Amino acid sequence: MPFILFLFILLPIPNAASYSEPTHRRLTLLAMPHDLGLYNYDATCPDDFDLSRYRSWLEKVIRQNIDGKLLVRFNARYPKPGDFAKPMNIRRFLGHNTEPDLPGTSAIDKAVNCGKRSNPAGLLSHGSMLPDTDKRNQNRLWHKEDGTVEHDHYERPIPIDPVTLNMGNRTGLSSQAHAHYHLPYSKYSDDPEVLKDQPERFAVSMGWPSQGVQTFGDEQAQLHYDLAALSTFWSKDNPGDARIAPLARGIAWLHLGASLHYVQDAGNPIHTVQIGLYDFFKTAKVQSIIENFLTAGGVFFDRLGFYQRGLNILSNHHLVSEAIAEAIIFANTEQFQNAPYPGYDPQPLTEEEDAWTMVAHHPSIFIAYMTQFPSRDLVRRLGKLGAPEASKIYELTFELTTGGLHKGSGTFPDEPTRVANLLTRNTSAGAEVLRILDPHLRVPLVRTLLATELLIRRFHEDYIHPRETGTTPHYSSGRTAIVRRLVAARLSALDAEDLRRSKFKKAPPEPSEGGIGWFYFFADLAIIVLVAKLWIGRRARRLQRKMDKYNHYTQTTRKRLGRRRSSR
Repeated sequence: MPFILFLFILLPIPNAASYSEPTHRRLTLLAMPHDLGLYNYDATCPDDFDLSRYRSWLEKVIRQNIDGKLLVRFNARYPKPGDFAKPMNIRRFLGHNTEPDLPGTSAIDKAVNCGKRSNPAGLLSHGSMLPDTDKRNQNRLWHKEDGTVEHDHYERPIPIDPVTLNMGNRTGLSSQAHAHYHLPYSKYSDDPEVLKDQPERFAVSMGWPSQGVQTFGDEQAQLHYDLAALSTFWSKDNPGDARIAPLARGIAWLHLGASLHYVQDAGNPIHTVQIGLYDFFKTAKVQSIIENFLTAGGVFFDRLGFYQRGLNILSNHHLVSEAIAEAIIFANTEQFQNAPYPGYDPQPLTEEEDAWTMVAHHPSIFIAYMTQFPSRDLVRRLGKLGAPEASKIYELTFELTTGGLHKGSGTFPDEPTRVANLLTRNTSAGAEVLRILDPHLRVPLVRTLLATELLIRRFHEDYIHPRETGTTPHYSSGRTAIVRRLVAARLSALDAEDLRRSKFKKAPPEPSEGGIGWFYFFADLAIIVLVAKLWIGRRARRLQRKMDKYNHYTQTTRKRLGRRRSSR
């Protein structure tokens, strides 16, 4: 693979939060099944004391329902009863961050401020925002026994799982990309020709080149679904405590909402590809070459460089495409009272069409909904359907932008900005591209709503109000089955993380250092010398022509004067 392309793809994924927090909430509310009575006030938000009791019960129910090798493996990591009373232990078990300065995992060791949302619908919609708001998948750094972060011999913090570096940075928003993206294929290529022809099949190890790219959106979705299912058994173990029943339901709905978050992320096609468009690389390269010549390789002026410019381009179009999708999601609401762009007035997503009607258009989603691992398999199916669509979304978004957003010299503003202020000023052309882009965004949004509704229905019918009869078979699991599959999945994930971290510590990748582009400095110097030579030569020739003309005039005048004198 050409080295220059490799430099471009050494980029953190720009925005690991596929949709904004209000967007996750609205998607959940739009998909809410109204026939299940989810707006009844029959759930309670947990406070810190409630969560302490919940963690103790969770550890107890785990130890009571596993045996054999699984119990031995669990005890090897958590040998003492009461280990889950320490928040960092259970957060580590769940694959979340263990940073004391971050807020913790909501509904595990962080109390949830639900306000007036203490009904199932409100808790679900609120829970669908939590994986972003509590930063549970960010800053996953490895700590020594004394609590300090361990560093490699380049003085960089060591991640709990170094493979996360192939999808983002060590810290910050992009550090959660591994958990919020789902790259659906088992084999990828880093050949740039694949990026041109099949961008959904392109992926490259960015931060740890010796290790392949892995994403865990499907595992996180199923983990939170299993937590939700297991939580419903808390009240059954404490029938004499009237407070625990609504608490168990409240915690269950919050965890299910978190599971919906990962499902909705996977429903966004640009979260199922790593790069998505070859034109991003090409534009970054052309603009960085121009910049290098203008700055003499950074000798005389600061420069963004190929790396940062490429990151800006990728990040800008990721965020712009989400802004346009949100214009559809919030159409006809106070947030978008007027058309978001002159000539383009998106219609709202339908709220009337029920899931069973939409199944006819998306039968594979229904099949995933029927499996024993519904949340995991919905994420995987959404990824397979969405990945081939991502490149077209990026391509059309790329047509809409101009100036700094398009060339990577500027970045998408942090504050809320109307789409009209971000796109091309050629409104007739822009509106036409938006009309073409609209169905490319709307189709995956409808799939996402369908998956969200089906998952809510599945959970409600399996664990809240199980139906005794019906034509639709389900695979609801008892407490022991849920515990065993949850613990087995997490212990296997922790073992894999430990093995990767051990390899990383022995041979961490060398840091990539920036520097002066001396080639461009000397190229500029050569151009200046050449231009100066040409300019001086041209000036010299012009002066020579003037001198020749003057000499010719002088000689002619002298001859005339000589003839006049001789005639006298």
